Amino acid sequence: MQLANPDAELVEIHVMDDFATNEGDELLSLLQDMNFGDEATPHFYVGDTSVSNSYGALELAIENELYTSSKIAMALNFSIEGNIMNVSVQSELQNNFNGSDCRLAVYVLENQITAPQNTIEIVNGQPTSVVNSNYVHNSVLREVSNGAIFGDPIQFENGKSLVDLSVPLSNATLANFDNYYPLAVVWQFGASDTNFINLTR
Repeated sequence: MQLANPDAELVEIHVMDDFATNEGDELLSLLQDMNFGDEATPHFYVGDTSVSNSYGALELAIENELYTSSKIAMALNFSIEGNIMNVSVQSELQNNFNGSDCRLAVYVLENQITAPQNTIEIVNGQPTSVVNSNYVHNSVLREVSNGAIFGDPIQFENGKSLVDLSVPLSNATLANFDNYYPLAVVWQFGASDTNFINLTR
């Protein structure tokens, strides 16, 4: 699905395994609260919206999100020095969006983690649960900037913003900092809801 939608970003939030984090648990809890209750796992969210566990519904939700006109253009660069990730995020308002009540979060993700995973395979025409011992996990949530799940307030001067962050990297299970990368997300908080605005990686 990600190959068909290269502008989309998949984030794996793990529960009850070696890749589970306090930040992931908190983010998942907030997403569930926004969508009126618990969801089974695995489960999909597009932005902050719950999507049924159907690849057709997921693909449609992703396409709808990707074809929504952008309110903020974003770009970033980063470097890792020791156990610190330095991230610089540039943002610019577009399409008459005023940027009020927006917050910027940087999520640190990791690719290429090989670990067992329960998968569904078709055996003799029947779906069968199988443990794949060499499953490669990508986009696993590892850290969140400043520990703030939905980030910190972002200010725009003349429609532009430049934010520099330093994110400490902990030695998580099977961590390989060479496979870490940042995902910057802008959220907007209204009186009664939270909206996903845009992301860059």
